[in-house]
Amino acid sequence: MIDQYPSPNGVLTSLIWRKTMSGGETSLSGYDNASQALSYTPGQEQVYLNGILLVRGDDYTATNGTSITGLSALSASDFVQVNCYNNFSVASLPSTSITGEITNSQITSLATSKLTGTIANNQLANSSITINGSAVSLGGSTTIAGGSAQDSEPTSPTEGQLWLDTNGTLATTAFTEKSTLTTTGDIYYASAANTPARLGIGSTDQVLKVSGGVPVWGSSPYTTFSGVLLRNSTATSIPNNTRTTLTWNQEAFDTDGFHSTSSNTDRITIPTGMTGYYHIYAYGMWTSTGTGGTTEILIDKNTSEVIRVRNQKTNTDWTSVVLSAVLYLTAGDYLQMSVFQQCGAAMNWEQGGSYGQWGIARIG
Repeated sequence: MIDQYPSPNGVLTSLIWRKTMSGGETSLSGYDNASQALSYTPGQEQVYLNGILLVRGDDYTATNGTSITGLSALSASDFVQVNCYNNFSVASLPSTSITGEITNSQITSLATSKLTGTIANNQLANSSITINGSAVSLGGSTTIAGGSAQDSEPTSPTEGQLWLDTNGTLATTAFTEKSTLTTTGDIYYASAANTPARLGIGSTDQVLKVSGGVPVWGSSPYTTFSGVLLRNSTATSIPNNTRTTLTWNQEAFDTDGFHSTSSNTDRITIPTGMTGYYHIYAYGMWTSTGTGGTTEILIDKNTSEVIRVRNQKTNTDWTSVVLSAVLYLTAGDYLQMSVFQQCGAAMNWEQGGSYGQWGIARIG
C-alpha cells in the first residue's frame, strides 16, 4: 500500500527497480540489472519478491529513499522489484518575464498558463536527453532503431523516423515490412534450422518435389503417356502342342524405348526411371486351320510365367483371344509373350494390323 500521494497540484513520477539476487542479501541498494540506482520517496514504494507484494514494516524497512533493509535473507536467483514513486510540484510563475535561474523548487504550480518563447540549449543546465542509449541535443535529432528522432515534424519524414508533434506526443512514420519474396507465387521454406529461404514460383504443370532435403520444382512423372504397342508384319505358324515365343518387328508407338526391332525383338523392357504399375494388354486371332482344342496366351517376366489366359477353340472358325492385366514392374524387368495350342495341327497366330497387337501402358 502507498502511504503518501502527491499533493493535488503535483505530478507523480515512477521508477521500477529490478534485480536478481545472488543469495544471502538482507538489504537492497545501489544499481539494478539495468544499471538504475535505487531512489524512492519513503512511504511511496512497493517491494515485490518473486512477484509477491511485501508488507512495509513487517517484511522490510524503507526510510531513507536509497536503500531498503530488514529483509529475510534472500536466496540465489530470487527476483526483487521495487516500484519507486516520487512526486514534485510546479510553483506559480509571474506573468511577466523571468530572469535568472529557475529550479524545480521554484516551480510549484502551473495551472492554465504555458511557458512560451525559446530557450537556447546553452541556457539549460542539461542540454541533451538520452534516447535508446544515445545522447540527443534538444532541438536536434539522432538515428535510433532504424530511424531518427527530432523535436518537430519533418517536412518529408523517412521510414521509422520519430518526432514530437505540436501536442508534445511522440510520433513516427510506419515501418514497411521487408520480405525476400519478390514474385507472386514465391514460397518460404527452411533451408536450415531457423533459416528461412525463398523458393521462386515454378512453371506451369510443375510439381513440388524434395531434393537434398529441401523443396524443389520438377516435372510430374505422370503428366505424359508412357507405353509401347507392338505388331508383326506377318502371321506366325504355331506348331501343335508347342509353346512358342512371339517376335515383333513393328511398333505402332514406343514413347520411351521399351522395345527394339533389331535385337531381342521378343521383349518389352522397362527403361531406367520408369518403375511403376503397368496395364498389360494383348489380342490376336487363331486362323481356321485345324480343329477345336485348347489355346493359350502367356506372359513371362524375366523368363518366369506371370499371366496365362486359356481359351477353348470349339470349331474350325477363326477365334479371337484377348489378354488384360496389371503388373508392377521395375526398371530392367522384361516381358515376353508366347502362345500355345493343342488343336491337332500347326495353326497361324495373326499378330499384325487389326488382327493382333501386344503392348503395355504405365498407369502409376
